[in-house]
Amino acid sequence: MTSVADTLALFGEGIEVEVLQGLGLVGQVLVRTRNADVLTVGEWLASNSLIAGFEQDIVRVLQATPNDTSYGSGALYALHNTGQSGGTNDADIDAPEAWDITTGSSSIVVGVIDTGIDYTHPDLAANMWTNPGEIAGNGIDDDGNGFVDDIHGYDFFNEDADPMDDHSHGTHVAGTIGAVGNNGQGVVGVAWNVKLMALKFMGSGGSGYTSDAVRAVNYATMMRNTYGVNVRVLSNSWGSGSYSYSLESAITASNTAGILFVAAAGNDTTDNDTTPHYPSNYNLANVIAVAATDRNDALAGYSNWGDTTVHLGAPGSSIYSTMPGGGYGYKSGTSMATPHVAGAAVLAWAYNANLTVAQVKAAILNSVDALSSLSGKTITGGRLNVHAMLQSLDTGGGGSNFQYSGNTLTVQGTSGADSFEFVHGNGGNHTVIYDGQSTSVDHTVISIVRFEGGGGNDSAIVRGSNGVDTATLNVGGGNMGGVGWSVVMVSIETIDLYGGAGDTATLNDSTGNDTLTAYYNLVTLSGSGYTNRARSFAAVYAVANTGTDTATLHDSSGSDTAVAQSTFAYVYGTGYLNHVTRFDSVTFNATTGADIIYMYDSTGNDTFTGRHNTATFAGSGWSNTANGFDNVYANANQGGTDTANLYDTSGDDTFVFTSGHAYIVGATGQFNLAENFETVYAFAQNGGVDTAHVFDSTGNDTFRAYEAYAEMTGSGKYGQANGWDRVYGRAESGGNDTAYLYDTSAADSFVMLSTHSYVAWSTYLNSARGFDSVYAVSSNGGADVVRFFDSTGNDTFTGTSTYSLMTGTGFYNHATGFTTAYARAQNGGVDTATLNGSTGNDSFVARQSSVYLRNSVYHHEVWGFENVYGVATQGGYDEAYLFDTTGDDAFVGRKDYSYLAGSGLLHHATGFDYVYSSSANGGNDTAAFYDTSGNEDFTAGTDYAYMVGSGFTNNTNGYRTVRAECTTGTDRAFLYDATGNDALNASGNTATLTSNGRSITAVKFDRVRADGNAGGTNSATQASIDFVLEKVGSWS
Repeated sequence: MTSVADTLALFGEGIEVEVLQGLGLVGQVLVRTRNADVLTVGEWLASNSLIAGFEQDIVRVLQATPNDTSYGSGALYALHNTGQSGGTNDADIDAPEAWDITTGSSSIVVGVIDTGIDYTHPDLAANMWTNPGEIAGNGIDDDGNGFVDDIHGYDFFNEDADPMDDHSHGTHVAGTIGAVGNNGQGVVGVAWNVKLMALKFMGSGGSGYTSDAVRAVNYATMMRNTYGVNVRVLSNSWGSGSYSYSLESAITASNTAGILFVAAAGNDTTDNDTTPHYPSNYNLANVIAVAATDRNDALAGYSNWGDTTVHLGAPGSSIYSTMPGGGYGYKSGTSMATPHVAGAAVLAWAYNANLTVAQVKAAILNSVDALSSLSGKTITGGRLNVHAMLQSLDTGGGGSNFQYSGNTLTVQGTSGADSFEFVHGNGGNHTVIYDGQSTSVDHTVISIVRFEGGGGNDSAIVRGSNGVDTATLNVGGGNMGGVGWSVVMVSIETIDLYGGAGDTATLNDSTGNDTLTAYYNLVTLSGSGYTNRARSFAAVYAVANTGTDTATLHDSSGSDTAVAQSTFAYVYGTGYLNHVTRFDSVTFNATTGADIIYMYDSTGNDTFTGRHNTATFAGSGWSNTANGFDNVYANANQGGTDTANLYDTSGDDTFVFTSGHAYIVGATGQFNLAENFETVYAFAQNGGVDTAHVFDSTGNDTFRAYEAYAEMTGSGKYGQANGWDRVYGRAESGGNDTAYLYDTSAADSFVMLSTHSYVAWSTYLNSARGFDSVYAVSSNGGADVVRFFDSTGNDTFTGTSTYSLMTGTGFYNHATGFTTAYARAQNGGVDTATLNGSTGNDSFVARQSSVYLRNSVYHHEVWGFENVYGVATQGGYDEAYLFDTTGDDAFVGRKDYSYLAGSGLLHHATGFDYVYSSSANGGNDTAAFYDTSGNEDFTAGTDYAYMVGSGFTNNTNGYRTVRAECTTGTDRAFLYDATGNDALNASGNTATLTSNGRSITAVKFDRVRADGNAGGTNSATQASIDFVLEKVGSWS
């Protein structure tokens, strides 16, 4: 593409396009559309097969950070730290020691891609690059590079040849790289001697466009490739989260030209592994990503990090450097850390001008000072050390030793820190890189490559084929291979393997304490003196030996499944499987997606604990933890006596227990299942209205429900619901099952039905359904009440001073300790109630609607029973009151028992000292009195009648027909007339007094007295008079 016309010809018709400029790399242009939005333009460009790629021009920003007072002071501590200003001794890059070897070279050019440089600054002017092919101020492009008067670089932001810094950021960066040294003023750069090329693409506001950054990179590459300018380093203290294909292409081209690209990791306090930051996140051979440390070698609080994306740290907090206008000042940020690394690269090339980009990069990364603050935060786990870097070059860290023997290439390391890399050719020659030195290996000859480390901290990278590969890593070595190729690694401390679809890796740990961290695309196993990584493998198997070993398995963003047993565990999802064996502790972390985990016990005694978002299954010597899973299934089927503890959420939860399994379902979708546990505890302690259902087994089970908890036992299983608002015990599976419902210290209400029973209070409900026997227990105080209800069949209720009981076909309901009990027969059948008195004085009251027996302590009352028996045989003075119905009733009074019978009704009183019966509700009612073998007196008047004997009194009121009959003993009858006209009829052994439709009959009495003094006209037959005279004749 050589002209605007050629470019426009690609677009055709439909959208107005303006070609603004080329970006400096063949095929890259910046265009602007006038009559369409971004989405429309994107769809249009995507449809054009002649356009390889396109992207929106994104604004990039500086990587500086605010100058908070906490960053403190301490000028130039980064170069040499003796503990000044609260720092830590030797928390620096060992610059003075490096300067004993080299202070840089003016033949090396560093491109500072930033806000420009104050090229007149007294501490920078002598080290500014000057374009040898350009004559200043003549307005002519003397060297023909397309840029007029580009003397010290170029201003791509303002599109002119004056890259003067109008912000301060770029000048500060430039001073750290190469402020003039040994000049008796200001500061000194990492490299005293260097040339600084000002490539300005950001303005006074500290931001600029991606297209201008691309042009700046391409300018440096062009000046090296075409004009022989020795540009070896580009310093990039800027970035954003937006990926750019054009920028990546420009950086790739700079690598081909032999230029190192140093980039700030960013100041967002984020993990670049998960939240990319560009350009530092481009995974290119010439890119070094830099985090920031402080004067105490801590990772700066603002700095980004990345175990796989950020290479190292360098001092970046409270850095003192040059400022525009000849001044100096402090700045903090990864922007300030980046130029320290750029300056280090200058020292490396000053020491050995023949080094490759890969060699310099390897020397910088392999010579860091290891820091605990950067372990797991950067690839190297260390901070820049320029002295160690130069020493590694001196000891052969960038050299190589290739030995060929038959089909094998052996790369032998040294006593220093060596780096090895193998790149599979996938049909072409393989590439082997040793300490930055690249060699092409004929794949038709060499099928085995051996990397042999030396005595240093060695590292190896193996990038596999596009086919199916397998790998095995042990402590300090291993192998990876596929069809026709194999890489063997020996005595190497850090190994990174890159796999792909269908590839399998096995990682074996040491005999010490090891740690494994697994993501769907990265598995890291590390221990004392080694770190092994497997990246992008379809399946990774990690095996633990002795020691205390821990593993953390992370899921993917999709829906994943995990399995955890006592000896092995794994998680898998789309395209990956991570499997661990014999780790003492395994933790699973689930994030997005519908994730599920299956957890299993050992053969010993194990405990499962399931909470909202976390669950743990542990036993002797092992522990598995699951975090964030939507569904957790725990199974104790391997033996031992196992226990499960399940916890509710803060919402409304449901707990279900059976002899085979138990689970909690939360309102937020949580589901924890425990199967085959001998003991299960469920705790509701986090709020919400929670409900528990506790089921029986096929055997004989016992359910007990208290205020605080409820439990089910039977068939070797135990389930407990603790703190649940509502608990339902259910017996549905067979066996002879028993339930106990207990009261609280408050006033509780118990209800006992033929199908189920329950007790309720203001804060809880306990229920038992389907049990063969149910016992309600009142033992904790309070005015408790129990209510019984019948079935549709013939039922029996028994009430005593200590317990109450209702039984029928298929149910047995028993209540103990209650002061008040009610029984209701309302569902059919012929029902019978027996109310038993106490040793005290009891009262039995029987009406058509209800019957009760009570004393000063307790009260038993029944409704709707066809037959009710009141029993007073325990002592005390007991009374019974029997009231008629509206129909025809019959009262029978005896010493031992009395009863009142009507249509469908029988009220029976046994053993009462006093019995009273009233006829006041209508009907043709009759009363019959019977004597004992002793002496009784019978008295009957207008509307009353009673019989008194030894230890009893039977009394009636309102009966129209009364009959009293004697058998043995000396018995007397007293018959009194009414105020009306009465008639006495007596003959044989029977006397009857009648008036106004009522009659009183006395049969077989030894003495009879008839009194007619109440008034009226009374009459008596002669036989009656004779009868009375006969009976009265011996009256005593």
